[in-house]
Amino acid sequence: PFLGSGTTAVACERLKRRWIGIEISEEYCAIAVKRIEAERKQLLQEGLAIIYKAPVEPAHAHRR
Repeated sequence: PFLGSGTTAVACERLKRRWIGIEISEEYCAIAVKRIEAERKQLLQEGLAIIYKAPVEPAHAHRR
């Protein structure tokens, strides 16, 4: 149910699909951000990137 290390998001990037990721763990969020950014960079080098992409930034949840 969570984003985890971002495998599904990376696959969506490659397939030019929209995605939304939610992750409770800051550690996994950081891992996912790095993987997604790396995939976007790779796609750009391959000429497969979509022109506009929303930034991959963790939205910090309010802590109790």
